[in-house]
Amino acid sequence: AIAGTLTMLLYTEAGHLALGRVASRELSGMFRGRFEVARVSGSFLNGIELQQVSIHDTLGEPFAEVDRIEVHYRLPELLASRIVFSSAELDHPRIRIVKRKNGRLNHQEIFRLGEGPPGGPSPLVEVRNLRIRNGEIELRLPWYPPDTARTAATVGVALAEERARPGRVILETPEGLRRVVRLDSLTGRLPRVRISSPDGSPLTFDVDSLRVRVSDPAITLVDLAAHAWTRGDSLAFTAHRAALPHSRMTGGGVITWPRGPVLYDFTLNVDPLDLTDLYWVS
Repeated sequence: AIAGTLTMLLYTEAGHLALGRVASRELSGMFRGRFEVARVSGSFLNGIELQQVSIHDTLGEPFAEVDRIEVHYRLPELLASRIVFSSAELDHPRIRIVKRKNGRLNHQEIFRLGEGPPGGPSPLVEVRNLRIRNGEIELRLPWYPPDTARTAATVGVALAEERARPGRVILETPEGLRRVVRLDSLTGRLPRVRISSPDGSPLTFDVDSLRVRVSDPAITLVDLAAHAWTRGDSLAFTAHRAALPHSRMTGGGVITWPRGPVLYDFTLNVDPLDLTDLYWVS
């Protein structure tokens, strides 16, 4: 009877759908928010495939929808509480990153990142050999009026001026005004993404190749090889190779989004350079 049940779960469509319901329940209990998985298949000893995955935060707001997730792993790593995937594939992920009033990002709260057990370190969470196909990411960052805007009228003027900028979208949300930056047509290969580690290292990732279109500032990145890390309100990077439609460059820099406008501090070697790729610089 046990063998028959296992066969049904592992090798039939009804079993894959049942496993999806189990995964939805278990993930929702393990993390914050609501997880829904339509279908689960795979050997389970070294890998699984999830289809039609959706994640909502504790407020009921969408965080992620993914058509298909395939991951491979070594079971001893997972049994030792080391969440290390030896490879992963994401097909058409749609992700929304929101910075909360408390300064934390929604995915940090959902996955309990940086929390760890009381008095203990955070677990190791790392993805290797990650492939992303046709992804979409929406960033919602706090927008604040300039310090000179001290009345409702002057705040309204400043907001109208911001919204008049090409590609600029500012939304009114329950947590305040949020500037929206969209990344679409994102396809890439990342040999390593370290999300959490016992020594408290920042989110770190390496990029072998990546192409993406950014809404604000309006940039089309046709190729990128880089090392990057993020901590708090900043993202630092070293670009081994970067290409815009008509320009090629190497270098590095830091992007910060403190209270106020997003700040860019880059040192780049560009050859060739086409100024039409940089018309957004002001």
